[in-house]
Amino acid sequence: MIFMGVKYRNIYTITKRLFLYPDLAWLEVIKSTDTFKSFLRNYLFAVAMVSGGVVFLIHLLQNHYLQAIGLAILCFISCICSSWLAFLLTREYMCRKLCYSEREVLALVGYSHAIFFIFYSIGQAWNGMFIGQIFMLLSFSFFRTLYQGIKQLENYQPQHLSNVLIVFALAIIFMPMIMNQILRIVFGVSVIHV
Repeated sequence: MIFMGVKYRNIYTITKRLFLYPDLAWLEVIKSTDTFKSFLRNYLFAVAMVSGGVVFLIHLLQNHYLQAIGLAILCFISCICSSWLAFLLTREYMCRKLCYSEREVLALVGYSHAIFFIFYSIGQAWNGMFIGQIFMLLSFSFFRTLYQGIKQLENYQPQHLSNVLIVFALAIIFMPMIMNQILRIVFGVSVIHV
């Protein structure tokens, strides 16, 4: 079972530390990240479940319960797939062009994406409302987390900072948006009724 062996208190602690004190949290996070499969099992799956649960509760206040369930499932799938696609995209650039390790790239993309996606999914669920816009703005706090993480890399080169930051940020921001729109089109969820 995917839930066995996962320490949920650690997931909350890591996320909180990455959001509030990223410079202190990155050393531990980069060392503890191995493969995408272990990252998915030990961290991202729980973050996607919580994001989907929050989206379900918010949409339950606004829509029919079946639509709320469907949108929560789309949120869950979008979180997992967009993180994986962002990792593949950034891995090509970081590992092939700049010679960073795959473990470091996974940690940077995965954890920064999780910080972004938590706030992005809540903001999207409050579609068009002021509180939704606040959460959308909060989602860009991942830049701070990402910036501190880039500076913690083993082979950190300051001349690559802006390029790396742009590649990661674009992948992290646009992959969830693209995945969400693709899933809505595939499953026939009307944007007008959401």
